[in-house]
Amino acid sequence: MSDAVSAPPLLQERPRKRMTAVMWAGILAIGVTVLLVLHFFPPGQYPIYPVCPLRQSTGLDCPGCGGLRAMHQLTNGNLAAAWQLNPFVFVLLPLAVYEVVIRRAWKKELPNVLGNSRVLITLGLLLLAFTVVRNLPKLAQWFS
Repeated sequence: MSDAVSAPPLLQERPRKRMTAVMWAGILAIGVTVLLVLHFFPPGQYPIYPVCPLRQSTGLDCPGCGGLRAMHQLTNGNLAAAWQLNPFVFVLLPLAVYEVVIRRAWKKELPNVLGNSRVLITLGLLLLAFTVVRNLPKLAQWFS
């Protein structure tokens, strides 16, 4: 009858809860820091931001081109300017907030939107179409 001695359930759950709180505090701190850097250091004026290799080598815009500048405009409350720089930010940002913040922090089970293959295929097709449409004037110059 050797019953294994185990810690009470509360003691087993505390480190996990504490780690979760520390993890969320870290994510929040990183997110706020990124938004503050984007707010106070415009991407077009400071060389601390990455350069798009596709745009640098071909002159074409990838689906993410303008995303940092759009986020800078959003942190300043300029929705129209953000839309002109990269309208796809308005699609991806709410999805990212839902998946990373709301779905993870919510106590109830919420659907995993980005785990759905139909959603991923639709997003991929939309990104492809967005990339082609935004580059049509540049592609027309290539072939003329």
